[in-house]
Amino acid sequence: MIFFNLPVFFVCLSFFADFFKSSKLVISLLIFLATTLVAGTRYYADVDYGPYVDLFNETPSISDLSLTDVFVLYGEPGYLLFTSLIKATGFEFVAVTVLFSIFSVGIKVYVCSRLVSNYVFAFSLFLCLHFITVEFIELRWALSSAFVMLAVYFELKNKRNHFYFFIIFASFFQYFSLIFLIVVFFRFFSFRAGVLFFLVSIVIALSYKVLSPSISYSVDSDIYIVKRLFRYLNDPDSSIGLFSYLRVLMYFTIVVLILCFKESFSEFDVVLAMYSSLLVSISLIISFVPLLYYRSMVVSDFFMLVTMTLFFYRFGVFIRLFCMLFVVFLFSTWNILDMKNYEAEGYIFEYSSWLGYLI
Repeated sequence: MIFFNLPVFFVCLSFFADFFKSSKLVISLLIFLATTLVAGTRYYADVDYGPYVDLFNETPSISDLSLTDVFVLYGEPGYLLFTSLIKATGFEFVAVTVLFSIFSVGIKVYVCSRLVSNYVFAFSLFLCLHFITVEFIELRWALSSAFVMLAVYFELKNKRNHFYFFIIFASFFQYFSLIFLIVVFFRFFSFRAGVLFFLVSIVIALSYKVLSPSISYSVDSDIYIVKRLFRYLNDPDSSIGLFSYLRVLMYFTIVVLILCFKESFSEFDVVLAMYSSLLVSISLIISFVPLLYYRSMVVSDFFMLVTMTLFFYRFGVFIRLFCMLFVVFLFSTWNILDMKNYEAEGYIFEYSSWLGYLI
């Protein structure tokens, strides 16, 4: 199962990039190639792979694809159209996973590199959290979340038209992406108000956890997006664990410290910290549906980890290295525990790759 712990290797390697500045590009290319190779060429190594293959086989070729298929078949229109095109060219399902992985990882590395100097460190931390769940298992959300991150980046750069375009484009592969349209309202917050909202959202999320309301919803519809929504609402097995809340509290502490010492940061960095905190706040507000919380936290974690890395670089070298070593240990442990839990619960299996069948 060593392939599932690749992020541990990446984050340790990225730590040394802090000493060898010219190595960042090399390490980022290594991370990109290794991640896309392992995730993109996987073969029946996760619980969702089989159903995705079945859907690929059921999806008509582009010349036979109808509007009825788009509404009835599992998946959003963009995903169905893409797989239909792949099928028309004669390629197997592996072409879908490889291309999705290339664009997902490539876009995320690009956005990260535009926001923070030691982007390989920030992105490696992100992989420790979401390599298995997102890049390896959640095919459509892996790609869609990348476009959402790109959209938020353009919003940070005040390129509103680009923001709308990429959010809408992301929704063609995962409808949930539309919730991030709320980001357009973030500019009306002050940093102080954003931190206060963050605190309130933590209290609300903890209230959900304590009260644990048991509500059942039912609907009779064949429309994909409706069925999917009610499946999330009624999932009895999903819950938010203690470590997730502790991670949020760590984020909150960092944001509060940035607020206290915001004169030490650039105006853009302060705005980034505010947007990151508000993204986490939205995730907490919708945490009464844990599946939606975990999905939205993919984007929230990405920007908060960039913010955390920026924060570390405002310290002297010794304090910075201590903080980085601490989070390397913390997030590596998280990745290892995640791998063991997902293996025990049957979400991932013994790793197998398409490349083994080409030799």
